[in-house]
Amino acid sequence: MKDISWILLSIGLATLVILLIKPLWINKKNHSKLKINNKFVINETKYTNKKSNQIIALRFSPKVKSNIPFDEVMKLFKNNNLSFNSMQIFEKKEGDKTLFNVANLIEPGIFEENKGVPGFTFFFQQTDPKTDLIILNQMFETMQKLCKNYDAWILDDNGKNINRSDLNKLLAFNA
Repeated sequence: MKDISWILLSIGLATLVILLIKPLWINKKNHSKLKINNKFVINETKYTNKKSNQIIALRFSPKVKSNIPFDEVMKLFKNNNLSFNSMQIFEKKEGDKTLFNVANLIEPGIFEENKGVPGFTFFFQQTDPKTDLIILNQMFETMQKLCKNYDAWILDDNGKNINRSDLNKLLAFNA
């Protein structure tokens, strides 16, 4: 009888250990690493200027944390002469040339129907010092127009509030 009780006790302990270890073993299997390397290309045109790969970006973040409905975003940008493109972001064009783009503030940056938007990232690729300031001013002016509809901050990459007097410094910093 003692032999059977030891066998039953051993089976019970083994079952208990398996029940305790199994969830850990299952979770360990599901933790796999995924590494994605994306190269974001705005324009395929090659520029000889050393600064051509520099991106100037400003963030438009409403002070009251609430999402702006997608339909409202579409109307807002259409009223400011920005068009929705095939990359699911907005762009401001002058003729055939894209001056600047606007992406969703939240990664991956695209705009999707029926999803609210917490803010915007305005950006352009530097090409020529003469036109960069003009583009930056147009981009900033559009952002200020949006500030009339939403009480928002215009922020640089460091999260610092930007005003018109900071624009020259922003370009000089990225030179």
